[in-house]
Amino acid sequence: MEEAELLHTSGDEEDTMTDDGRATDARYRLTECLLAGERRYLTSVRSLEHVYGTPLRKLSSISAEEHRQLFTGIQPVCSVSAMLISKVRECERWGSVVRVLW
Repeated sequence: MEEAELLHTSGDEEDTMTDDGRATDARYRLTECLLAGERRYLTSVRSLEHVYGTPLRKLSSISAEEHRQLFTGIQPVCSVSAMLISKVRECERWGSVVRVLW
């Protein structure tokens, strides 16, 4: 299903949960869309180090200081992204008390 379809609700639709706890709840669809996008982002950011960082370090194409300047921020970004994914998954239990993300 396209992301635009996941986000679209007519307003006349009643948000209900199916037996497996999915599909027709707008919050669920939006959350799944957010999680899918955040997972793609996390994968892309992690690949920066593997595709560029490690080869540049091995080839000595740049100095150690230049490498540090370019790639030192990747791990903190990955950590925050992974934490966001985890926290959103925790909040996905609609029947429970709403929890604050931070």
